[in-house]
Parts: sequence; structure tokens; C-alpha cells
Amino acid sequence: MRKEIVNGLDQSAILADGQMYWIQQPKPKEGSMYWYRAPSVDVELTSSILMVHFLKPNLSSADIGKAYQIVSWLTKLQNPYGGFASTQDTVVALEALALYALKTYSKDGPDLPASISSEGFSHEILVDTTNRLLLQTAQLPAIPSSYTVQAQGHGCLFLQTTLRYNIPPPRSDFTFALSVRTECIGLNAARFPVTIQSRYTGNRVSTNMVLIKVKMLSGYSPVTESLEELKKMPVVKKIEREVEQVTLYVDELTRDSVLYPCGAARNPSEGPEACQREGL
Repeated sequence: MRKEIVNGLDQSAILADGQMYWIQQPKPKEGSMYWYRAPSVDVELTSSILMVHFLKPNLSSADIGKAYQIVSWLTKLQNPYGGFASTQDTVVALEALALYALKTYSKDGPDLPASISSEGFSHEILVDTTNRLLLQTAQLPAIPSSYTVQAQGHGCLFLQTTLRYNIPPPRSDFTFALSVRTECIGLNAARFPVTIQSRYTGNRVSTNMVLIKVKMLSGYSPVTESLEELKKMPVVKKIEREVEQVTLYVDELTRDSVLYPCGAARNPSEGPEACQREGL
């Protein structure tokens, strides 16, 4: 039964460029470089099937060759730190690769010399019995450039190139959403509530510290009681009060809306027409 299942899996496998893998989506078009954008579920699926191939009591050279084709596809998906796209597929893939290494490892073996070169640059690599399990790294001096890799001997050598770069986050004209609600009850209202609602709408998860300046209506000043309530909010780190303005130092803004109550009180020198003058 195990043999029939494995044969059925082999028939549904995708063979391309000397590699062997399985996916849940329809077969990709030829030359689409599917390995570059394979989802986590396909990595986990292929890794599980690789471990199934090692359930045979006696592995033949054909079995090892088939396993190598699967390993070749998996290693192309590894990130520079050895992991994969998610935690779950990383655990399964590393377990499968470790099993492959266990089945194919040999204490004795020939040395594998290799070299990386370009115009004005050369770096030698030697893999032998003393360092075959160690990671060797070299920093390439110029990018972009053309580099040549040469290797000799018999054995397995895994070479990976990693390109790291920084780009500024894309600018957006709509990074914050801000709204203000006020309610002035009657022309003789001595005070009225001012509620600020804000949230982050950019591409990141959250922002750094944000300043929200709340300017009072002409003739009104911030209410002390409302400022004390603002100080109790965990995200509000500091409050600066002026005669007709309040500045809030908010630790961060997320995609969740937050309400900031800022009451306004009429200055004694202003008459009852202040609300009417502001159009409320």
C-alpha cells in the first residue's frame, strides 16, 4: 500500500529544471519560476512527501536521486536565515531536510574546492570533513556585477546568494484619518464637549509618536477636567496646554479608531455670542 501511495504521489509531482515538488494549485506555466512565489502550504506538502520517501527500509540510488530533486526545490525557497515563509512550513521543511542529511551523510568524502570570482575579485571555498557542516560566507564587493562560481570534485555543495537593500516606505497622501465632533448647546453655553477621533491609514502596522494639536474656538480654552481624563489614557504620553490650544503626544496610532475627549470652556472675557460667531 505504501508503494502504491508513493507511486501515485510521484505521478502528481511537477518536474521542472531537475527539481521535483507538489502544489495544491493548478500546474504553473512553464518558465513561471513558481519556486520564487510558492506559498507555505506547498512547502509543507512537498516536505511531508520528502519524508514519506524515506520510509522505505532500503533506499536505492534512484530513491536518493529523487530525494535530491525535492531538496533542490526546497532549498531555493529558504531565506538567508535558513527558514521559510512561516513558522509552520519552516518546522516541517527543516525536519525533512534534516532527515535527508541524515540519510545521505557520510563521515568520509573527498574535498570540494570552489571559487567565486569576478573582475578584480576572487574568493576560494574549501569544503572538507572538518567544515562540511559549517556555514562559510563572503561579501561581494560590487552590486550589480557578474560573478562566476566554479566547483570541482564529487559531493553536495549548497551555495546561496543574498541581496539586502533598504528602500523608503512609499509616500501616501492619506496616512491619517481625523475627525472632530463638537456640540454647542445654546448661545449662553459656558462649555461644550470636543471629541477628537483619529486612526492610522498607512501601509504599516502602526506609527511612531504622533502629535495632535486641538485648537479651541475663539474665546474658549481647554477644560481642566477633560485634560485629566486624557492623561489617564495609556497611549497619551504627554499633554501641553496653552490658552486656546491643547497638544497631545500620542505614543502610536493603529488602524483602530481612538476617541480623545477635549472639553472647551468659555473665557470670562468673552460674551455669550462666541458660539454663534464660530457658526455652531
